[in-house]
Order: sequence, then C-alpha cells, then structure tokens
Amino acid sequence: MNLGGKEEARVITLYSARVCPYALTTRVVLREKGLAFEHIEIDLKNKPPDFLAVSRYGKVPAVIDGGVEIYESAIINEYLDERYPEPPLMPSTAAERAYARLWIDFALTQMMPASARIAFGKDDADKQAARMEFESHCARLGAELDARAPWFLGERYTLVDVTCAPFFPRLARYAGLAIPERLVAWWHRISERPACIASAGSNPAR
Repeated sequence: MNLGGKEEARVITLYSARVCPYALTTRVVLREKGLAFEHIEIDLKNKPPDFLAVSRYGKVPAVIDGGVEIYESAIINEYLDERYPEPPLMPSTAAERAYARLWIDFALTQMMPASARIAFGKDDADKQAARMEFESHCARLGAELDARAPWFLGERYTLVDVTCAPFFPRLARYAGLAIPERLVAWWHRISERPACIASAGSNPAR
C-alpha cells in the first residue's frame, strides 16, 4: 500500500473484473458515493504487470486513489467510506462498526466460498454439500434481517448490505435453493438501487 501522492492529484483508478463478486462490491461503493473513476477491466487469466504492481495478491479489485494504492475489497470499501464520507456506509459508533465488520467477514469467508462451490465444486457431492451450507448461511442472514429490517443494520443501508449482495445474482441460475422470503425481498430492494443496476451491467465502466 503506497501512502504517497499529492491531494490535488487524486484520481481514482479501479482494476476490476466483471465476473468477480468482490470487485462488484467496490464498483457499487464508488457509485453509491457518486465518485467518478477510471475502470480497467482485468483478464484474470492474463494479468498485466501494472495491475500486479498494485495488487500484491494478484486479485481484483484494486484501486489507485491519487498516490494511494490498495487491494482487497473489504479494505478498499472501508477506505472509500472513510475518505469520502458522504453518504456514510458504515455506522457512527465503534460498537456498531465492529458488528458490521463481523457480518462483512461472514459474507466474505462463509457465504462467498459456499456460493463458489455450488458452481465449481469438485464433484456432485461437494456441490450438494455447498448448497446445504449456503442455505444454512441464508437462514442465519434471514433471521438477522428479520430482527433489523429493512437493511441488515436497520434503517441505514451499509457495507454489510453491499457485501452480502453479490452472490445472489450469481446463484439465480441454480434452482431449488431454500432462501428465506425476507432475504429475497431484501435482494429485490438492493437490485433496484441505481448503483447496483449500473455496477452489475455488462459494461461495469459505464
């Protein structure tokens, strides 16, 4: 992470890939903030050297904001929320922010891997186990949403909602998943947000 750069020279560059759900969250955050950015689409099978110089793990998303270079979606998204605070996407208190980070971690470390295994598991048994795991995660999310609706932290749309959302359109083609009605309604609300519509389209730079 490069911390240099002059304030007046700040220009946001986003390295992204349309197929990556992690990169989708950062595209949504940029648009929720109303931030202009230069989009560079990365071929994940042929990663260019300039991208690898920024993203030390070789993963999307990565951003350059002036002289600041950051990778890893959760870190990027919190950075953007702190650097460009309007509209806020994290709670105002330390306790609420910690609570939000727990659910963001749940989405990234539990739900995302299970959703990927449904599509790309090593065999049918692995895919079926992943479906059961994902349904269990959805039940847990649905119960949380029941307690706090309309969004995961109540009245305010936050990074928790942004981070939990991307696996649903990825799984739309897999019929028969047991997803709580409350969670389906929540997804429909998110899918109608302009930032989500623009970010999930076929041209993420538009």
